[in-house]
Amino acid sequence: MIMGKRVESDEVENVLCDQREVETAVVCPQTDTDGLSYLVAYVVPRSKRFSLNTLKRSLADHLTSFMIPEFFVTMPSLPMTPNGKVDRRALPIVRKEGRLYA
Repeated sequence: MIMGKRVESDEVENVLCDQREVETAVVCPQTDTDGLSYLVAYVVPRSKRFSLNTLKRSLADHLTSFMIPEFFVTMPSLPMTPNGKVDRRALPIVRKEGRLYA
């Protein structure tokens, strides 16, 4: 649940992988210190001219704003298990911590 709405990370991942500037990607849900969920996208760009801003604009054409991952991590390749699947436990951990007070 993100912003009170159900989000399927697989659906976000499929849209992300369909983008022409993305070679492959995986999306993982995380939970912050206050128990709120957020998405982290691990992206292998197709070229060195990869632009995160362009990617986010393209995702906004296909996904509602709360479905766009909050964090993006670009990687040269995704870690794989011996049987050829993405090793999600080997991905770098992105933690959102702390509180904001007005």
